[in-house]
Amino acid sequence: MGLRATSGQTVKSAAFNVQIFGKEKVKKSDVMKILVKIFLRYGGAIIQEIRDKSDEAINALMDAINTASPTDNFTVHGYASMVTKQTEFERSPDCFSLTAKWSGVRMGYLAVHVSPKSVAKELDALYYVTKECESFANTPNLVLLGDMNADCSYITKQARDNLLLRKDKKYEWRIADTMDTTVSDKPCAYDRVITKGSVLAGLIPTANPFNFRAEYKLDLPEAKRVSDHYPVEFDIH
Repeated sequence: MGLRATSGQTVKSAAFNVQIFGKEKVKKSDVMKILVKIFLRYGGAIIQEIRDKSDEAINALMDAINTASPTDNFTVHGYASMVTKQTEFERSPDCFSLTAKWSGVRMGYLAVHVSPKSVAKELDALYYVTKECESFANTPNLVLLGDMNADCSYITKQARDNLLLRKDKKYEWRIADTMDTTVSDKPCAYDRVITKGSVLAGLIPTANPFNFRAEYKLDLPEAKRVSDHYPVEFDIH
């Protein structure tokens, strides 16, 4: 997770599948400029699909962000990865906790990148992982976020409606099924933000995709060089 020192009582957070982020993408100066603009929007961001074991790519991104905004340093923070009892995941979810300094509210973050081959199976397994994350983070207030592949050809509407995370009304899906989190011309709500806990209903009123293609006036090929996903973002009040 990337975190940036910020002041004030509202912090914008996000999850962003940057699509095969590695040394080759770092070499594309036009792409890096857009990524820097995007991440400067956030006080904290989950960055997904990093493909570089050496960490050179992510460190180059952090350096570029901090050069653009030297007063608010953006750093990569490690997390205590939770060892889940669930074995259904292609990529294990990660749980960590954050505390809002101005309110003292402690929140658990559960980041996940669901395999497109087994969306329903992994999302139902994630329901049980939330219990582990609550215990691990020592809070009932949870934010589930990331590329869940929870739409279009990867899961039917019926299967999605039957998910445990849907049937349990304590979980609020802040990215609606009608939203578009993809850069392609076919609208799909793959990336999601789901919250649990009555306190978060007030702290996180909404979540939305950030359409950087429209914001930065990019054509489709230019946008796809950055990623095939839009970030999903939300303000913590």
